[in-house]
Amino acid sequence: MPDHDKWPSSNDWLGRAQHAFMTKNRAHYQNADGQTVNNMDEVIFCLQQILKDDVFRLSAHFGIATAYLFKRAPKEALQKYREIREITGGHSLALFHIYIWTTLLDDEKKEMARKELLNNAPDLGRYAEYILGQLAGWQSVYSEHICLSQPAIIVIQGLKLDEHGNKTPELINRLKSGLAVWETNKQSKIVVTGGLPVNGKTEAHEMAQWLLSAGVPSHLIIKESWAKNTVDNALFSAEIIAQIPLSTVCVVSCNQHLPRSTVLLNIALYKQGITNRQVLTTGTNNQNDMNPDLSEKVSILCDAVRVLGFPAFDIGHMYFR
Repeated sequence: MPDHDKWPSSNDWLGRAQHAFMTKNRAHYQNADGQTVNNMDEVIFCLQQILKDDVFRLSAHFGIATAYLFKRAPKEALQKYREIREITGGHSLALFHIYIWTTLLDDEKKEMARKELLNNAPDLGRYAEYILGQLAGWQSVYSEHICLSQPAIIVIQGLKLDEHGNKTPELINRLKSGLAVWETNKQSKIVVTGGLPVNGKTEAHEMAQWLLSAGVPSHLIIKESWAKNTVDNALFSAEIIAQIPLSTVCVVSCNQHLPRSTVLLNIALYKQGITNRQVLTTGTNNQNDMNPDLSEKVSILCDAVRVLGFPAFDIGHMYFR
């Protein structure tokens, strides 16, 4: 049995689900019965036990759907959201997710899901359509080489420092790409993102120091030193962008990360009512690396829903209170 201070008892299904959800050992999680399982399988199993006694407990139904998304299993999640719809007679958040996942999976009922959502929850319908539109069209704003004709806001996405608190080669590549864009218009501002400290240093701080040594004036560098993940990056960067009266934003990351970074920043700006900024993107390697597979699209959509403030990928605070 693992050594945990507050290990839930075997029949404490809610406690077991919460413990499994919060663990860092996801693929090989040892549960209260001493079995080694995937942690999301444990969440699903425990919440199913709760539903045996209380079939209408919506938090457990939503928790199971979210766990399936965490496993990158959108078909199973969609089935659960449809079950919630039937139980509730049309719960708006279930309708929202049904439209999202029927569209991603190109399900034959996606148009029916769209109409039902727009008829019953038009605001959620507009959010869903914007999210899906961003995922479908983000690549149209990509350019391998960006030449700025006017000052812009350049957002360089951070990347966790190595165990010694040093910049990784990939992070340096992002900085080089961002610097190349800045050099086409040296009145542009650069936002560096990332607040995961390693040895007392954050990504944003180390990135700012690199840019200073490369000749970028300090008054043009803005440090976003709070973000712990890409969702935070988008939300905090959008807050900074909202305060800068420049009409063009350029997102810089590695190409594999660009779809997520671009979609989430656009949605964060949309959430703040900022629709008059042109968002461009550029990466660190060739364009062939930029096509997200189904698993990555599921992850991007989950994060996009989180950016809007709806629970999608973090079930802890909503479902276990």
